[in-house]
Amino acid sequence: MTGLLTLSLPILVSAVLVFAVSSVIHMMSPWHKSDYPKLSNEDRVMDALRPLAIPPYAVVVGCFAGYVAGRALPPGAPFRSVFRFAAATAFVGYALALWQMSIWYRRSWLTTIKATVDGLIYALLTGATLGWLWPR
Repeated sequence: MTGLLTLSLPILVSAVLVFAVSSVIHMMSPWHKSDYPKLSNEDRVMDALRPLAIPPYAVVVGCFAGYVAGRALPPGAPFRSVFRFAAATAFVGYALALWQMSIWYRRSWLTTIKATVDGLIYALLTGATLGWLWPR
């Protein structure tokens, strides 16, 4: 068993990496361009949202991935084992809840599938980071 506080560095590093990759996917690639229509008053909406200082949720997913892997594995566990537990848990956090939006709320299936692929990328990145920085 590995304590969650011991995993704070890997969790924070994975959150930063996921945030960076997410930014690249959403801002520099055309992958999500058609997912959401442009607002006519987008500048005013962004001005209203900025003061809310909404935190990135990647830290929360990283905490859960670290918690599950930490309960299952001791310090010094092999990369592959840490990766398997952490990536699977992160995938649940990043992607599985999105499917109900298409099932129940008629969100476009294409948007959900794209977001699921993104979630898989983020989960693999989270699992690899936790495996790389796992306490020895």
